[in-house]
Amino acid sequence: MPTEQETSTILGNQSGFVLVMAILVMVVLAIIGLSTTKDAQLNLVIVGNDKTSKQKFYRAEATIHEAAQRIENASADTLKARTLRGLNLASSYSPTITAASNWTTALSQTGLTTGTSYIMADKGVAAGGSLDMAASQLHSFEITGQAVDPVSGGTTFISIGYKRRF
Repeated sequence: MPTEQETSTILGNQSGFVLVMAILVMVVLAIIGLSTTKDAQLNLVIVGNDKTSKQKFYRAEATIHEAAQRIENASADTLKARTLRGLNLASSYSPTITAASNWTTALSQTGLTTGTSYIMADKGVAAGGSLDMAASQLHSFEITGQAVDPVSGGTTFISIGYKRRF
């Protein structure tokens, strides 16, 4: 059995233990801090991508609304003659959608004209329209809008159906 003097010497020799524990706690806190920083950086990238995606979506949607308003404001004669800028026949719509020259640049008052354009297709008389040939006919249109991100070059497309009687 150790004497009282030996016991006090063993217990009094623990000054290095506190230093080791302090360093260990500092290392654990540094690891937690680095992990939190990495997580925050990843969240910033995700939020930035989400913001860009939503901006492109809303710009493409605004472009579609501008094109729909152009159809609504056009006279019946202009629509019948298909002389409205950006309006194509539905039969030529699919091949022309890939050609950049067939897209009409949006001229909206919102200032979102950079990288936004639309293409409209006249699909003819809509199903379920009036059978009375003397009355005005319900015509169906397909409008596709696009928004290109000038930084990343990513493109968002949105298509809607639109009907107007003339």
